[in-house]
Amino acid sequence: MPPCPYPPSAPTPRLPDEPGDHDGPLPGLTATPHRHNPYPDPRTPALPPTATITLHRTTAGTLTGHASGARHQWAETCLTLAGFTADQYGIHQLPLDDHSQAREALHQLRQSAQDLDVAVILSERPFLGDVADRIAHALPGRWTVMVTAHPERHAQQGLLESVWASGPSGGALHKALETSHPSVSAHLRHDRDGDWLVLVHDAWHAHYVVGAMLPGPDELDTVASEGPACVTAPTIEAIAAAVRDRLLPDYSAALLRGQLAEAEEDLRWAQESYEPGEILEPFDPALAGALARFLNQVPRLIAHVRRPQALQLSPHETAFLDSFEATLESDGQDGTVAMSLWLTEGDQLIDLARNPDRPRLAPPPATRRVPGPAPVLSAARSR
Repeated sequence: MPPCPYPPSAPTPRLPDEPGDHDGPLPGLTATPHRHNPYPDPRTPALPPTATITLHRTTAGTLTGHASGARHQWAETCLTLAGFTADQYGIHQLPLDDHSQAREALHQLRQSAQDLDVAVILSERPFLGDVADRIAHALPGRWTVMVTAHPERHAQQGLLESVWASGPSGGALHKALETSHPSVSAHLRHDRDGDWLVLVHDAWHAHYVVGAMLPGPDELDTVASEGPACVTAPTIEAIAAAVRDRLLPDYSAALLRGQLAEAEEDLRWAQESYEPGEILEPFDPALAGALARFLNQVPRLIAHVRRPQALQLSPHETAFLDSFEATLESDGQDGTVAMSLWLTEGDQLIDLARNPDRPRLAPPPATRRVPGPAPVLSAARSR
């Protein structure tokens, strides 16, 4: 995920949830009520404008604008002519520190919009990037925020197909995208774990919606399990609390279920297809890929077993995990050692991660078998 101009480490000033709490009016522009929707309910006879510019004040002292509608290119032209600077995600920004320059830019924007028949709206709602920053500051760890414009309905299709959700609450994000057609979304990405969330404002139901995006191949190669349910709330504080207390735990649980299922399937296939003494480097590509997926999942599996809420580990289990980690740290670059560790002891780690809250009887760590110099079996199936 590319970096965003709203770093999570920067202090975020308090953001108003209610209209009328922003600093002074902009010259010649009147704020529009919260429920403005550039894509009205298709059941009504009113037609949306062919192009709309939506402006928001930001806590960084800038004015942001994004275009929407069938002729959004004309709206983007107006923003460019007025001196707004665009990023690669369709968000345009204008500094407001120079009042004279800002007044001139807004005059140019009004004139260009009138000439090109483009509607200009100053929204009373907080900028979605600022809302996402507020949420990120309420979550554990460091998060990067990115804001993306969706100028046309079809541009939202890719976002809709990338949402990882399930159940009636999980459909809240799909419903928001299909009914309110928000023209902008904010994405939050955890800097270490890669957890990926998406935030939109559902104008039709007057609330924020946050859901999960499909994990990338580094987190989960094949997404077969149901994702976490989305959360909704009418205010920034409430949606931040819902993400922290409900969505993130559900996300971690859903990702772990998928990773355990994937790891178990890969290991069962490898153990049925190969004997440790019949494997040589370079490994068969399918086998090497399965090993790489497992090694990528090991840190999350071990962290799950060792989390404070889990049952206290027995001495045998602690010794097993310490030995497993030490082997990978010292010999992890040796493919033969990693392969042997996976085939002989991977199932014990999977079992520990699958049942971290139940009493277990663990034997002493098994002696590792090092693969011998025999050819790879041709019976391996394609994956």
